[in-house]
Amino acid sequence: QIFKNNLFYNIIYLTLFSIIFMGILFEHNKIYEMVGGSSTFHNLATHFYELVQNDELLIFMYPKKLDMAIHKLALFLIQKFGGPDEYRPLRGHPQMRRRHFEFPIDSEARNRWLTHMLIALDKVGIDSNHQARFTLEEYFSWMSTHMINKS
Repeated sequence: QIFKNNLFYNIIYLTLFSIIFMGILFEHNKIYEMVGGSSTFHNLATHFYELVQNDELLIFMYPKKLDMAIHKLALFLIQKFGGPDEYRPLRGHPQMRRRHFEFPIDSEARNRWLTHMLIALDKVGIDSNHQARFTLEEYFSWMSTHMINKS
């Protein structure tokens, strides 16, 4: 009888969803410390933009001077992965898709962006053996796919 009750299924579903979601949030919150804090994310953003500035497909999406872009990306990643909340007071809600919607982003642009980010992860020492790599790679893969707005 209890298995036929929709309320029972809803409670089980919400409980499992909450456990999984909280696990993901907990994992993201641990990343900041696991990778070495703010300096690692600033270095990651710097290495990433060094690669982007030489990519003719992506560079047009960014300002000529990359200093502020580097700073904003670092602050976003710091906040996203459990560091101090400095991005939101500066820029408001991230709204990443909306902020990039003016640029045509197809699967090739997504793949190049992701490749540059994965190389940057390697450059800052977050290689395939690092315990934070899987979570970061999954997030960057998901986010870059989410940004596609052109076939």
